Amino acid sequence: MPAPREYTSELSHWPTCARCVACYVAGQHWTKGIVCFYCVRAARNRQGICAACGHSGILSGLDPEGRPVCVRCCDVPIEVQRKRCGKENLANHNNAGRRYLLSDRIDKLLADPGGATPESLEPLAQTIIGMPRPNSG
Repeated sequence: MPAPREYTSELSHWPTCARCVACYVAGQHWTKGIVCFYCVRAARNRQGICAACGHSGILSGLDPEGRPVCVRCCDVPIEVQRKRCGKENLANHNNAGRRYLLSDRIDKLLADPGGATPESLEPLAQTIIGMPRPNSG
């Protein structure tokens, strides 16, 4: 489920979303029209089994009945392959992969002046990087 919406729907201020038919901050322009920020985020973060083909992974689109479907079974222009490893998984706005971003941040935060993580902090770094949900890190 997408996170709660931060803005109230204001018909006169934002364009109507082609996906949820509400008026919120515009996120992207898809083939069906302008899609709000919240629907774009939901499309990037929904995981499960595709209702059309049975694929297990990111479910960016919706079929005519409103069931979640994978990128291959819809016309949603979202890249779900991570840049670094090519695996399909949840990613951030630049499609780097959340675990990679967390790893980069931990390396930067725990690094000594020479740029290396001290051996004594390595267990802490690995524990944080290995969290089940890297976006919580």
